Amino acid sequence: MKPWIEKQIYELFWESLTGLKKPKEVEEFYLDLLTYTEKIVLAKRLAIAMLLVRGLGYDEIKEILKVSDPTITRVRNQLRSGSGFSHLAQRLANRDFWREFVEDFEKLTAMYPRRKKRYPKFPFNV
Repeated sequence: MKPWIEKQIYELFWESLTGLKKPKEVEEFYLDLLTYTEKIVLAKRLAIAMLLVRGLGYDEIKEILKVSDPTITRVRNQLRSGSGFSHLAQRLANRDFWREFVEDFEKLTAMYPRRKKRYPKFPFNV
């Protein structure tokens, strides 16, 4: 694809997204635009970000979401870049749903001790 065509397509895409005002419109756009697999991939990446921000390690995230180390690393690197994704992740991670999700998971895993591989915690003060 020629660069100028790609640029126009992206501009149309972003303009389309910013024109959606109601959550229902965004949901319909998302459901119509993406395949089932694409929806899962995007949702898992967002969930990885939330769990990293909430302080879960790679092993816990892999167990919960059934994702690989490289996928978690890719999301972690995006978060560290300080991009818009990072700002959104921090804001969403403070919502009750994620706080409760992590607390429930920690309660469950405490009942089943396992060998843990140690990874540094993500450097957010959440």
